[in-house]
Amino acid sequence: MKKFLIIGIGNMGKIHKRIIENNQSSSVSGIVDLDIEKLNSYKKEITIYKNINEIDFKKAKYDAAIISSNTSSHYEIGKTLLENEVPFLVEKPITTNEKEFDEIVEESLKKNLIIRCGILETYNPIFNYIKNLKLDDIKSIHIFRHSQKITGRDVDNVIFDLVIHDLSVLIKLFPDSKIEIISKNYDSNKSFLESVDIFIKINDIPILISASRESQSKLRNWSIKTEDKDYQIDLINKEINIFESGFINIEDDFIVSNNLKNTKKSFSNSKESAEIQINEFIKNLADNEIDMEHFNLFNETHKQLFKINEF
Repeated sequence: MKKFLIIGIGNMGKIHKRIIENNQSSSVSGIVDLDIEKLNSYKKEITIYKNINEIDFKKAKYDAAIISSNTSSHYEIGKTLLENEVPFLVEKPITTNEKEFDEIVEESLKKNLIIRCGILETYNPIFNYIKNLKLDDIKSIHIFRHSQKITGRDVDNVIFDLVIHDLSVLIKLFPDSKIEIISKNYDSNKSFLESVDIFIKINDIPILISASRESQSKLRNWSIKTEDKDYQIDLINKEINIFESGFINIEDDFIVSNNLKNTKKSFSNSKESAEIQINEFIKNLADNEIDMEHFNLFNETHKQLFKINEF
């Protein structure tokens, strides 16, 4: 039974707690949160702390930790866990500071310690389906990740908060490919980046990533166009609409669409991405082995994020 420590019991922390406790080979033994009053209901079965520095890791002997606190705290918490040789999964991004990121990564490799990053969308069964199609005739990809305004919560700029999801998926779909940043459009009059349109190329495929926290509605859509198909992905409704063999005729001055075939694939009954992620982490712990594919994925994702942010 793997004993987990959760650091930060907000929305994602609660999701991690539920999934860990539903897994028969793991349990939550400790929780760290500054708002210790909200942890009263956990006191009987879980040790609670207000600060990670209160923990004597030699006595507590946690097998792993989940960092789901604010991004600004990730670096210091990560360093503490590395010093005490506690494997951890940290919510995205690991940090928005490239020097801090490199230090965490290098130290984890030096200690041969398992670390993972919560790039949740890479576990989405929809994208595993797309990857397995091995599409080799992609003409373009358009991605829209839009949300309403966020108030009352400390957030990263939209590149580290939203773009990271779709960029990590692109890197998973096109491993070992060169990413060319073409342009970045945003409101330069604003001191904090809330919306951005990024144009990149991967294997000469033109790709638009549009991310915003200034929308009036929530969008999580991908459009992948190939030579003869259009894959319209709706991540909110967990489905793919595949359109093919369509063309347009002009008949008596009317525009007519002909022979359009539509196939819908639903993933609503698939296992949730957060559960897949935790299960992979627990498997790493059981095998005492770093998942180098995942390690390289989050490493490359962060490297490209830093480039885009500075572009």
